[in-house]
Amino acid sequence: MTIPNYGALIHYDVIQGLRNLAKATSDERVNETAPALIETETDVKYQKKYANVWRKE
Repeated sequence: MTIPNYGALIHYDVIQGLRNLAKATSDERVNETAPALIETETDVKYQKKYANVWRKE
């Protein structure tokens, strides 16, 4: 039996939550934190996925 890796899904939710928070509060700290967090992702595929969430309007 294999255990699924949900780490990427949680990370995606965090980025999406930060995007919603930034939109609601206009807090500059959130606008600095999210891109830095995206850069920590080592898998290019997921890094692009998170960046797309952050760029959505």
